Amino acid sequence: LVLAPAGAGGQAFDGTKALDTYTGPVISPARILGLGGAYVGVAEGLAGALENPAAVAQKHRHLARGWDWDWLLTWYVPDPGDLGSQDLGNDGRSDAGLSGVGNLQLGLSFQRGPVGVGLVGRGLTVAAPRDGLGHVEIEKSDVSLAFGWSALRDALVVGASWTNVAGAVAIVPPGSPPGAELTEKVEYSGATMRFGALFRPRGRPYRLGASFHPAASARAKGDRS
Repeated sequence: LVLAPAGAGGQAFDGTKALDTYTGPVISPARILGLGGAYVGVAEGLAGALENPAAVAQKHRHLARGWDWDWLLTWYVPDPGDLGSQDLGNDGRSDAGLSGVGNLQLGLSFQRGPVGVGLVGRGLTVAAPRDGLGHVEIEKSDVSLAFGWSALRDALVVGASWTNVAGAVAIVPPGSPPGAELTEKVEYSGATMRFGALFRPRGRPYRLGASFHPAASARAKGDRS
């Protein structure tokens, strides 16, 4: 996770600077993590829809009925004392500058014949201390609604998803009690479309996958001053 405010030369984050909250494959379900994020051509299960939306319509190879369903639940909340030995941003540096991290992913999907649909939600929270400001908290969440369709005896699977993204950057003054109302808070919202395809010829020991994930450029809401 790239925290742009941490490199802002000690100036307060005013809501106008770019903030990249891409997390990569480090924060993912176990199978995607084990493959280092190389999951576009696998795209199995609802977890695969995070990398390739066509996954919601790919049928299990041993499925003997005309319908199926799947679910996803994964979370990661490390102890703050362990952050110094973590590299959740996958940038080769430890996360010693963070004071808290939390991640949650959950979803549900259903297949019927050649059609599949899935709903996946993800949330991420990080906190970092700032000299003279207390803490800066960054929250990000996205909800994706994916649709997929398989053809040619399931040899070709295509899919698309609509993703709504929301986020917030807040300053927590020193000594603030838990649950206190934050007056210095900038909220963001945006949306994007994602597309994916999977080619898995019958009787062949290979498959090909492709996905297009344009970044969601979220804009600040309300009075940024």
